[in-house]
Amino acid sequence: MREMGKKLGLLAWVWFMLCGFCVGRFVVEKNSLKVSSPSALNGVYECAIGNFGVPQYGGTMVGTVVYPKANHKACNDFDISFKSKPGGLPTFLLADRGDVDLKKIENCVGDPSADVDNPVLKAEQDAQIGKGTRGDVTILPTLVINNRQYRGKLDKVAVLKAICAGFEETTEPAICLSEDIETNECLHNNGGCWQDKAANVTACKDTFRGRVCECPVVQGVKFVGDGYTHCEATGALRCEINNGGCWKKTHDGATYSACADNSKDCKCPQGFKGDGINTCDDVDECKEKIACQCPECKCKNTWGSYECSCSGGLLYMQEHDTCISKDGKTEVSWSFIWIIILGLAAAGVGGYAIYKYRIRRYMDSEIRAIMAQYMPLDNQGEIPNHVSHGNV
Repeated sequence: MREMGKKLGLLAWVWFMLCGFCVGRFVVEKNSLKVSSPSALNGVYECAIGNFGVPQYGGTMVGTVVYPKANHKACNDFDISFKSKPGGLPTFLLADRGDVDLKKIENCVGDPSADVDNPVLKAEQDAQIGKGTRGDVTILPTLVINNRQYRGKLDKVAVLKAICAGFEETTEPAICLSEDIETNECLHNNGGCWQDKAANVTACKDTFRGRVCECPVVQGVKFVGDGYTHCEATGALRCEINNGGCWKKTHDGATYSACADNSKDCKCPQGFKGDGINTCDDVDECKEKIACQCPECKCKNTWGSYECSCSGGLLYMQEHDTCISKDGKTEVSWSFIWIIILGLAAAGVGGYAIYKYRIRRYMDSEIRAIMAQYMPLDNQGEIPNHVSHGNV
C-alpha cells in the first residue's frame, strides 16, 4: 500500500509539472491502473482506488485527467468543482493518498534472493509471541494460497504443495511430481490404466492431484483408445512399436508379420491363417490342394509357402500350374523360329516378284507410247504430219 502511494505521488508530481491539466485514456485491469496516453506517463501503476466501477475488465475510459494545484491529498473540500460539462468528457481527479519512505520499504522487503530471516518480520513475530506467563496469546503467521489458509510454522514443502495444487492436471511443472511432494499413483497396479508390458507403453500419467489414463504418443506413434482397457497404435510407424500389437514370428531364417503400416488391423500374411494378433498358423497348400494339382506335379509344404516339382524330368510352370517337357520346349521353340524365318523369306521373295512384274509392265507401256508417236501400229490410223494452208 505504501509502495502504491509512492508511485501515485510520483505520478501526481509529473502531471503537476505538465501544467496540472491533460487528457488521458485509462484501461482498468483488476487492481492496477494502466495509463496509455500521454506517452510520457505510459505504464501500469498499482492502485487501490483505480476501480471506476462501470467498465468490465479490459474496458477503456476516455476523459480529462486533472491534478489539483492545491489540496493534493484531497484531505479538505475543493474550492472549485471538477464536474464535467454536459455532453463533455468525464473528469478524473488525481489525489496523492500518502507519503512513502522508500528506504523503509526496502528494509521491510529485504533481499528476496537471500535464504535468511527478514529482520522486520522477525521482530514483528517475536513481539507477537508470549513470554510464557498465564494468559499469553501467540499470533502465528497465516498464508493463503489457492483459497486455502495455512497457519503456524510454514515449511517449503507445504508452500510448494499449495502452489502445485493450483495447476490443472498434466500442466504442473516437474518439481510438483517429485517424491517429496506427491505420490506416484502409476507405480501401484499402473493406476488401473491400460498397459503394454512387452512394449513398455502405458496410458497412466502421473499428476499432482492423482493420475489420468490417456493413450500416449511414443516415438511419434499415436495410440488411440479409452486409456483404461484399450489403446491401439495408429499411423505409418505403428509397426515400429511392438509390431503394432500384431503377431510376428521368425522360422528357418524367414520372418512373417501380421502388421502392415497402411492398415490399422492385424491380418495374417499370405500362407497363414488366424486372428493376426495372437496366432497365425501355417496353411498346408498341399493338403488343401491349393497348388501343384497337375497329374505330374509333386507338392511339398513349407512354413508360409510351398514348393512344386515335376516327375520324369519335366519342367514346372507356376503360372499355369502344369509340367512341360524340357526337350519339347526346345523343339517347339526352334520350330517356331524356323517358321518365322521361312515366313519372312517367302514374304521377301513374293514381294520381289511383284516388284519385278510391276516394273516390267510399266516399262512396256512406256516403250509402246514412244513407238506409237513414230510408228503407228496396225490398229491405229495414220497420223497426219502436214498442215493444210487453204488456197496457197
